[in-house]
Amino acid sequence: MLSPSTQQQLGLNDFDKLNVVHAHFQRSEPFSFDVFEGFSTLRVLTYSSSIPMTVRMLSHFDSVECIFGYEGVIKNFSEILAVQKTLSDDLLFAIKGLEDDRKAYLVEQMANKRLRFLLVKDAISHSKIYLLESDSRRRVIAGSANFSERAFSGKQIEELILFDDDDPAWEYYESRYEAVRSTATSDFHVPDLAIDEVRLEDTPLVAEAKGSTNGITVLLPTDNPNAVVSTIVKKVEVFADKYKNIVNPIAKPVKGRITFTAAIRGKIIQLAKAQKQSVEMQEPTWLSINRDTDKILLSGRELSLDVQKDQLKSDVNSFIEYFGNFEKGFHGNVKQLQKDYFMFMNWFYLSPLICDLRNHAISENIYIYDFPMFAVLFGKSNCGKTSLVRTLMKSMFGEWEFVEKESFTARNLRGLFYAHKRYPVIFDDVDRARFMRHGPDIIKDETLMLEEYPPFILSMNAESHSFSTEIIKRCLMIYTNSSLPDNADQTRDLYSSVTSIQDRLSTDLYSEFLTRVLAELREGPYPSDILDFASKHLISIFEENCDGDLPPWCKRLSIRDYHSKKYDRVQLDLRKLYDTNPGMWDIRKDEIILRVSGFESSGIRRDIPDWLLKPGSRVGNIVMDRHPLEEFLDMKFRSKWRRTLRI
Repeated sequence: MLSPSTQQQLGLNDFDKLNVVHAHFQRSEPFSFDVFEGFSTLRVLTYSSSIPMTVRMLSHFDSVECIFGYEGVIKNFSEILAVQKTLSDDLLFAIKGLEDDRKAYLVEQMANKRLRFLLVKDAISHSKIYLLESDSRRRVIAGSANFSERAFSGKQIEELILFDDDDPAWEYYESRYEAVRSTATSDFHVPDLAIDEVRLEDTPLVAEAKGSTNGITVLLPTDNPNAVVSTIVKKVEVFADKYKNIVNPIAKPVKGRITFTAAIRGKIIQLAKAQKQSVEMQEPTWLSINRDTDKILLSGRELSLDVQKDQLKSDVNSFIEYFGNFEKGFHGNVKQLQKDYFMFMNWFYLSPLICDLRNHAISENIYIYDFPMFAVLFGKSNCGKTSLVRTLMKSMFGEWEFVEKESFTARNLRGLFYAHKRYPVIFDDVDRARFMRHGPDIIKDETLMLEEYPPFILSMNAESHSFSTEIIKRCLMIYTNSSLPDNADQTRDLYSSVTSIQDRLSTDLYSEFLTRVLAELREGPYPSDILDFASKHLISIFEENCDGDLPPWCKRLSIRDYHSKKYDRVQLDLRKLYDTNPGMWDIRKDEIILRVSGFESSGIRRDIPDWLLKPGSRVGNIVMDRHPLEEFLDMKFRSKWRRTLRI
């Protein structure tokens, strides 16, 4: 460390303030990992990191030390604990997701202090600093890039500034680093890898307080500027909401400082344990897939992808029986129902990996609407939507779990988005008013780009639901007008059949599907058609294990086929309206005016794609372009009383 006088000369007496570093530009070049070559030690101060990147660096250095900062603005003590809880859990999950030999190596390096992780405990540092050193060389790297695979991938705009054997630069940045390290961090120790999550009492700051005689001083900011909304900030907010009622009344700041004593620690842990026993504090189920190793964790428990061939065969034939049940009493277009539900099955099986495909599409400027993370099952009641989702969940995870529809609020949706990781979030029987009040904002938000986030599935019973073009193009919309009549005997028989199928289903079919899908994704490139990609693998499994020929609904799919039929319900409704009420249609040379009463007009107007509408549409009069409408409905408007279908 520099002496206090030298620190003052360099402007380091207030290391947590904004500083301007004067430098001389020499040249720029594309990033290469060669900038880390030739050094024996590495110290990193960053917002966030990835364990695979750290392990990669270990092969180049005798020792590595990482300080994890925080993007947001910490306002109270509950948020400090939430930051440490979030970072500790992320480290634990990342370590558990490694291959066994890499995991053992990493734990060994942490035990012998060759690898150290330190977590911020104050609202101090937003810097990113890399200090590299050997016997004969010293290098400083600073700039905007975090210590992560994504930041170093070259797929986002980042800058790194490099100083080689520059003594003033080294002294300045090392002092910045050491100032944060010595006063604002807690040491993260090797966790028990058998646990599912890091307990509050085992987070570094809380554990440190246990052995402290006089307590630990924690600094809080004196002002509360608006924080940057980011992945880690949202995850911290989820935990902070849980902790604030028990932490903040006990740990009150005095002049921006909190003395965190062993007594306060004990009270917080006692209250947290009591609160966690309530339903409100139960952690939601989460699913995580380490894409470097393809290890899968379900709420901290590793899932095996080992498959028993006999059970795999049984699962395939059970699903063929399940889809065959729709032919036993369902009224309507049953063949189309089977095809649509098989399409949903393919999307649902792939859905925990859609976050990877969407992130790739965003980074490569690929058409994002081909990768929907929301699916909406809607139509008549008694059409088997809920049963389908339960059966698929049973085959994927051995159980099903729905979220209470009362929790379908904007705030809860964003919390679930971060808490579930890849585990599907399912709402059953969501009413239109609730959906329109809380759903569109998050569905249309394409800035949400986390490493892991879940698919959302909504089932909606009322057939009168209408959706805007903005919603339809962002979701997988599955509509059915087929349903089971209110026949007690048929309903009882089908219920018994479905229950029997669910009871004998294992997760072997899904394990085999994931094994094949992950293997292809590992080799690359990423697929551009998620339905073709999923159905290719699923149908292959069905072909290899089916007793007999595949049924007609079990066919290769494509996202283009889906896009061509996602307006099926709207098309069906408009054709029916023309057949039954021709007088409502004013047919002109280049436009068609649909005259509907004000109450009905708003719902029909929402259903009709925006590109068909012309200026002048208003309540009671929906004005549409004639020729695009004829293409859309695959029909010709000849007069008010006659139409000719094009075959």
